[in-house]
Amino acid sequence: MKKVKLGEVLSLKKGKKATVLAEQTTLSQRYIQIDDLRNNNNLKFTESLNMTEALPDDILIAWDGANAGTVGYGLSGAVGSTITVLKKNERYKEKIISDYLGVFLESKSQYLREHSTGATIPHLNKNILLDLQLELLGIEEQENIICILNTIKRLITKRKLQLDELNLLVKSRFNEMFGENKIFESIDNLFDIIDGDRGKNYPKSDELFSEEYCLFLNTKNVTKNGFSFDTKQFITKTKDKLLRKGKLERYDIVLTTRGTVGNVAYYDELIKYKHLRINSGMVILRPKTPNHNLLVR
Repeated sequence: MKKVKLGEVLSLKKGKKATVLAEQTTLSQRYIQIDDLRNNNNLKFTESLNMTEALPDDILIAWDGANAGTVGYGLSGAVGSTITVLKKNERYKEKIISDYLGVFLESKSQYLREHSTGATIPHLNKNILLDLQLELLGIEEQENIICILNTIKRLITKRKLQLDELNLLVKSRFNEMFGENKIFESIDNLFDIIDGDRGKNYPKSDELFSEEYCLFLNTKNVTKNGFSFDTKQFITKTKDKLLRKGKLERYDIVLTTRGTVGNVAYYDELIKYKHLRINSGMVILRPKTPNHNLLVR
């Protein structure tokens, strides 16, 4: 897979300090500061001239201070002095989706903070940022990744408890897809992300039965409305023991990652089957502390 350095993809432009207005006027535009990279709860405006402006296709990153490395995208307006605007160069405007680039940078935010400069006030290191290497995937593959991540974001909104912690799952899922498991420390206290066993013991078609010991899930079993068991296939107890990982425990969440991407189902006590395994087109999101009131449907 081809990789490209961000220095080839992006140009940087630092924001500027402005006079802040609490209310919008006919001459003002939105003024974006670090808190605005996280949400739109406290909109601010400015009439200051000659500002650095961001467009919805740009990526914004907090450059200075304790929140250095925080990323935002899909925003437009004048940009504050602690934020840098990352603009895609002409060559890559049609090749890289901004949301894909934004999530990649979110997954690197801790790394960027760890390599910041400044003893008292951290500042991101420009060279470290521009040396990061991005997988240059096709547009369809980028869209599939974004779809998966957006599904996880929808899961986050459905969990009124653990919202802040679950937000880290979006970043860690991106890293898991590219095998960068060292980034997972940030959610070690909350989730495991578990693949199925795809090795030599993966069941062949003649090892699947209409009735047996362990239900082996396929994509028809995980729908946009949760589990469906209209069609079922099973593996023997012997085959189940040979598989190392990918077996469900109560309160696991199943997420499809191939075919119909982004369907989710919740394995609670309402599911009568005691032995279930995912196939290679799924992952398990396993809470460290199960929330028995969790609803995915």
